[in-house]
Amino acid sequence: MRSLVIHQLTKDLHRLYKDIKSFTEEENLWKTMGDVSNSPGNLALHLVGNLNHFGNVIAFNQSPQLPFGTDQLLQKNQQVLK
Repeated sequence: MRSLVIHQLTKDLHRLYKDIKSFTEEENLWKTMGDVSNSPGNLALHLVGNLNHFGNVIAFNQSPQLPFGTDQLLQKNQQVLK
């Protein structure tokens, strides 16, 4: 299961990298178009932050302070990845 998650994340990160590199002007990364309320650059920043957080939790077995008992949910997710 863990290798499947790693494979999928790697695949998606390569796609994100390709999409980000397709912008010829960096300033366009931060623009929104049409009904879209988040820019591609903002979305990428949030994804990287979430992945860093998730990776640290898994790699260092750190349980962040989460509200409403979600730490039990995190523990269940860690068990699934083992």
